[in-house]
Amino acid sequence: MTPDLQEDGSKRREEYLAKQSGSYSADGSGGQAAFGRVIGDEVVRTVSKIIAAGIEREASDIHIEPEATGVKVRFRVRGSLEDWSELVPSSMARGIVARVKVLSG
Repeated sequence: MTPDLQEDGSKRREEYLAKQSGSYSADGSGGQAAFGRVIGDEVVRTVSKIIAAGIEREASDIHIEPEATGVKVRFRVRGSLEDWSELVPSSMARGIVARVKVLSG
């Protein structure tokens, strides 16, 4: 891939993430760019941690289940599901889905 195409793809990815993270403002107004970027960065870090935890456990599947109290993450390891001990706020659910879609191409 040429550098121009990589740069164009990076710009589109950044624009997409900015749009997705902007919907998580505290006041419901769509958010300022800086606030959206912080939330977007948090989602990116959380998804990276989830994937890293799955790799560490040698999981064959990662289940991400939105619930009223938060997002439940479970890993299928040797045929059984193991809960992830970290709490993920339910406000991140849409951002997590968006990030996984971006990563999957």
